[in-house]
Amino acid sequence: MKKIIFLLIALMTFTLSFAQKKEAKKKKTKKIEVVSDIVDAHGMYVYGVAFSPVDSVVYMTDEQELKDAQIHLHSKFIVARNELSNQLRNQMLLEGEKNFSCCVVYSKDLKKLDKKYLKQAAYYKKHGYTVNHISQDRFLFKAVRTEYNEGGYATEEIEVPVEE
Repeated sequence: MKKIIFLLIALMTFTLSFAQKKEAKKKKTKKIEVVSDIVDAHGMYVYGVAFSPVDSVVYMTDEQELKDAQIHLHSKFIVARNELSNQLRNQMLLEGEKNFSCCVVYSKDLKKLDKKYLKQAAYYKKHGYTVNHISQDRFLFKAVRTEYNEGGYATEEIEVPVEE
């Protein structure tokens, strides 16, 4: 008897959650432009790492300064860091390397970044990876910037639900 009651409760919960998901899909959204918490970050340093799960080779870029970098004021995340990773991934594709995952490590303090860089390179070498360096002659990161409006504030587009 307990099993039947449990199954009925589970079935009712499932159907209610399915109905709520269907209602959520019907809601319309529109894009609006809002003032964001993005500020210029002078003196931001970055390096990239490209690795493949099927290969024992890791590529690491030189530490570079991003002159026009921007960060989110509250989270301290660099703006469009996924775009920086895509820049490195595109470079790897141009060099004929496929199936590489890329990540970007950044800091405002060059000494801290250098320490992370050396620690990460030592980790890969210790675990049997071949670490190849990508010099600044071969690849340079380009900062992705958010535009400012006429009042001097950074803006970004977000989606908000629309009342029907």
